[in-house]
Amino acid sequence: AGLGYIRTATPTYTSTAKLYLHCESIQISQYETGTIPRTDKYLHTQAAVLRGRDILAAALGTENDPPLRTFADVEDPLSYLRETMAIDVGRKDETISISFDSRYPKDAAQIVNRVVEAYIALRSESGRKEATGALNTCESLLREREEELKAKGEELRDFRATQMPVSRGLDDGAGVRQAYEECQRDYRQAQQAASVAKLYRDGTRE
Repeated sequence: AGLGYIRTATPTYTSTAKLYLHCESIQISQYETGTIPRTDKYLHTQAAVLRGRDILAAALGTENDPPLRTFADVEDPLSYLRETMAIDVGRKDETISISFDSRYPKDAAQIVNRVVEAYIALRSESGRKEATGALNTCESLLREREEELKAKGEELRDFRATQMPVSRGLDDGAGVRQAYEECQRDYRQAQQAASVAKLYRDGTRE
């Protein structure tokens, strides 16, 4: 009976791809961090993204692509693919496995490859937008620090020009000197803050 079944059964081929989701966070400043949690919840979210309409539509191909024989007799290929494509989240690692069964081995491999390619393209576009947002935040922070540095520099120059000469013959010269040192300290702090902001901006741009 077993031999008879093997001779008459239609063979089914399985194609499987495994994605390793390595998430890098972008540190926007010394006060802010963009953190992507490496949890099962995140992996399950990405598994849901893989079942999204855009990803599955890409797996079916475009009008210019040759039709896949797997869906020749299927009324709704998109729903069929969503129901039959297996997506498994790794239990002990940051991986997601994508599998699809078909009577046609080339179709099985092509469908899985298209899913992976569409997902990578989606991730790349999302990463580009996140990096652009981080860079814009760094540019804004740098402008604020440079404006603060400019204001502190003007304040220091004004103090030297107006307060220091007048205080030389006065009894409260020590108090003026202390105020001058505070102006210098504020200016140095503004310089340091602007320098740090520039480092973060340059790092994010890189």
